[in-house]
Parts: sequence; structure tokens; C-alpha cells
Amino acid sequence: MGRYNPLPVDQLDHNLPILVFEFGTKAKSNYTSTYFPARLSNSQLLTFTYKHFPTAKIFFLGPVLNEVAQNSSVTIIPFAISPTPILAYPNNTWNHLLAVKQDFEQQSIPLKVIIIAQHYHAPRVHKQAEKLGFTVFVPAGLPKVFSPNNEQFWVRNKFLWYLREISARLFLKLTSRL
Repeated sequence: MGRYNPLPVDQLDHNLPILVFEFGTKAKSNYTSTYFPARLSNSQLLTFTYKHFPTAKIFFLGPVLNEVAQNSSVTIIPFAISPTPILAYPNNTWNHLLAVKQDFEQQSIPLKVIIIAQHYHAPRVHKQAEKLGFTVFVPAGLPKVFSPNNEQFWVRNKFLWYLREISARLFLKLTSRL
């Protein structure tokens, strides 16, 4: 489902911005407008990030990670999602990358990043980021955990992930996003 060469964490430049991509959300609560964390996979992504990159500039991409990250001591670098038509539904990998690219270009930040995503999600994130012009580095040892009780069926297990990923990649290829 895509190839990249993960590097040992100690070989990565810890001064590069880090993009952390969520992996699944729960449905919105009837009582609040926030998302409930997809605890297993996303908390492992956060733990991995905090452990290996405690002083880095970290961009948490997705409502779940932002909610969880706000309860931590790590500095969060916010970015604005610009109101362009492609970003009408910003909560997906492509649109997060577009928003980061726009933000980085406005601030003259080089498009050179470390990507942290769930192990099975990382190859597509890597490929999409490169398509948008990013130079991408991925650390070895990314979490492989799925969230069996998640309302998004494709993040419950490896089989369901690949089942959905095949159709998603076809769609992304047809729309020039992969």
C-alpha cells in the first residue's frame, strides 16, 4: 500500500516541524461540539510524539489530536485552515496537508517535515505529502494499534483498513491526490 523508508528517530533532524495525523475519531457528542478521542490509536501517536520529540514544533492535525493535545504540556503550533473550496471539509489527510502547505508558505517555512501517523496510514500520508511538494521523513517504530470500538469502521482492524484503503486510494488517484 505504498513504500517509504522509515529512519531511526535519532537520525532525524529534531528541528524540523512535525505533522501528527490522527487515526480515527468517535462521533460527535450530542452534548458538546468536541470529538471524543479515538483513545487507543491516537493516544499511542501522542505518546510516541512526546517521547521522541519532546521539544519539537508539533502540528496536530485533526480534531481528536487537538483535543487530546490541549490537555498536555507540549507546545502546540496552531495553523489556520483557509476558506478555499477544497478545504470545505478539512478533516482529511489531503486537506490537512494543503492547509499546512499554505500556512508554511505564508510564513516562509520550508516544506520539509517529519510525519507521524499510524503505521498503516503513514505510507499514504507520505505519498500525498510528497505529491504536494513536501520533503518527508518518517520515523521508524510508528504505532500499529487500531481502535476496535471506533465508529469509523476502517480504523478498527487491519483487514477493514485495507478494505477501505483500496477504494480510498482509487478515489485519490482519480482525483489527482495520490
